[in-house]
Amino acid sequence: MGMGMRVSLRLAVWVASLLPAPALAGAWTLPQGTGQVIVSGFWAEAMEAFDGGGQVEAIPLFQKAEIHLYAEYGLTDGVTAILRTEAKTYASGEAPSLDAARFGLSGGGARLLLWEGDGAVLSAEITGRVATPFDRRARSEERGGEVEALLFAGKGFGVGRWSGFAEIQGGYRLGLDGRSDAFRADLTLGIRPRAQWLLLAQSFNTLAVDHPDAGFAEPTEHKLQLSAVYDVNRHLSLQVGGLATLAGRDALQERALVTAVWLRF
Repeated sequence: MGMGMRVSLRLAVWVASLLPAPALAGAWTLPQGTGQVIVSGFWAEAMEAFDGGGQVEAIPLFQKAEIHLYAEYGLTDGVTAILRTEAKTYASGEAPSLDAARFGLSGGGARLLLWEGDGAVLSAEITGRVATPFDRRARSEERGGEVEALLFAGKGFGVGRWSGFAEIQGGYRLGLDGRSDAFRADLTLGIRPRAQWLLLAQSFNTLAVDHPDAGFAEPTEHKLQLSAVYDVNRHLSLQVGGLATLAGRDALQERALVTAVWLRF
């Protein structure tokens, strides 16, 4: 089996963890009694991949589509409950036997406000997700689960008549039942040039941690996502943008269309 085939087959089974969530509420908690639901879609393909040394090589066409459901609700002004689930379908031009539609990991957790003052905020979040039991054919990387602990720091600011915010989050994802661990570090910059428009630039970074008991390896990857969010009204927003993998190791060099519908209540 050639190197390209080996790489593409390995990458195909990592599809469950390749795309990050869209821009969510981030560091800020929701006011008590309010909530939001975000339904996001990703359509991605790749014809190149980063090997174990970070070099790019060609692979057969790999395509996928994912739907993510994210919901959160303000239990108090300082505690926000979180629920997440996902479904996905993917296809490999080289390995049709891997073509499938699957439920992904599902679960939830909470975000806790630690400190707030002068437009800045510090918060912590812990979430857990497990594989859904609906498909007994699910491969090893679609089983098990993960627990993720994150620390957030956010700051609002003004640029002339524009408003904006910057946010950084970092933490550790602990894999369960054969899943690998990983460090996370994400950056978000949001600018609102007009009342109804929010422009987002986001960097998603995952550093895999090799684990001898893991059933498969997580990719190390660095992604950039640019998107725009339009507020139709105070309850409904629409998001569209693009995502690209800029660098990585054992990861697809993918390009993706990102869309989302935000519902607030």
